[in-house]
Amino acid sequence: MHTPLLSFAARAAVRLTAGACASLLALHAAAQDPAQPSGATLAASDGLDAPATARPGELPLTFDDAILLALRRPEAQEAQQVRAARSDADDDVHRWVGNPSVQVQVGRRRVPRADAGVEVQATLLQGFALGRVGTARLDALAAELGALDLEERVERMWAALEAGDAWLSLYAAEQERAAAEASVALGEQHLAVVTHGRALASSTEAQLTDAVRVLGELRMAAVNAESVVRAAALELAHATAQHGPLRLATLGDPPEVALPSLAGLHADESILDGLPTLQLQEALARVAAARATEVERGTRGTGALGLYIERDSPRGIVLAGVFQANFGFVDRGGRARSETDAAAARAEAQVVRAHHEAHGLFHAAIDAVELSERTQSAHSEQVVRALEQHVAQLARRLELGASTRPELLRAHLLLAQARMEQQRLDGLTVRARLRLRLLLDAARGEPAQAQPTETLAEVQS
Repeated sequence: MHTPLLSFAARAAVRLTAGACASLLALHAAAQDPAQPSGATLAASDGLDAPATARPGELPLTFDDAILLALRRPEAQEAQQVRAARSDADDDVHRWVGNPSVQVQVGRRRVPRADAGVEVQATLLQGFALGRVGTARLDALAAELGALDLEERVERMWAALEAGDAWLSLYAAEQERAAAEASVALGEQHLAVVTHGRALASSTEAQLTDAVRVLGELRMAAVNAESVVRAAALELAHATAQHGPLRLATLGDPPEVALPSLAGLHADESILDGLPTLQLQEALARVAAARATEVERGTRGTGALGLYIERDSPRGIVLAGVFQANFGFVDRGGRARSETDAAAARAEAQVVRAHHEAHGLFHAAIDAVELSERTQSAHSEQVVRALEQHVAQLARRLELGASTRPELLRAHLLLAQARMEQQRLDGLTVRARLRLRLLLDAARGEPAQAQPTETLAEVQS
């Protein structure tokens, strides 16, 4: 059930293309109208967010809505449903093995004729196992129920991870779409300015052709951004089991994620013991071992205790106790025992593998947070800050006549691209922190809970 976190790399090209084209538009517009401030033109391409209101035909979901719906998926509740389905049968399991048996024989004595009459013989027996199979059976039942509980925790953990990642993917795609649509609007304005300048003979035919080409590229980027949004909406619909007529959209901002010290998490290996995936494999190993014990004890033999009653014609009554035993000296159930022992050995090997996978999953999540935060900080403090300082320096030099407007606009273009890259890095950091937070909550046994928004409650009602 596990769905790996999706990469932002595929959508980064769309975001950077939209940002770069929008900045290029600012460069063209400034060249046509030098009096227009360059900062006002570029402001429209920086810091674009997803629309605050839902579009027609969309169902907006907050992050909590997505988690809540994911936890209601049938896969997340399958173990609970299985346990409820087998509850009646489990109630009938007890220590006694075997059912009572009754044997009745009715006849008539023929010789000697003086004692002729009806005779009845009845035997009542209650079987039992010689190897305490009932206790082993109850132990296996308890192990199976414990495994079902852990299976539910595992499914809930993966459901929360998948829904959280899908929501963040859609959130990022919507921001890219908003940037692309804003760039298209700038492209249309730019084409109008160039067309007007061509009528006044202040623009060349080559500039008009170039403006048409840039607008076409921006519209293609907007279509690509819309396709990414629709694909991300389908992923969120699958993660939340919401396959209705309304396309899903995000509502609100990503959640604030609080994490403990990463150095402490690296050193604390005990957290791995609480991961549901590892605990489930350990529980399945206990189930396999309990079943092997049940089968082994069932081969030790069976016994029976009972009572024999006989009506001896003409008036006699005979009572006798009965004991039967079937010892497992020859047929020890070797075939069945070998299969259950092999299953137990495989389960133990799966525990070792699950421990390695849990270690890799947990430390990969920690490393992702650490490296994404380091990259995010370095890019923000060094690349973006340096470009901002460079733009400020060129603006001051332009006022002194030591620089040109195209140089300043090219610097704005580089800054816009850097800010778009910073937005991508911010998104990667949020997703990495969220994944680690959900893993920590699952390892500590804290269930993912959320309250539905009023919009979701109205739709569900």
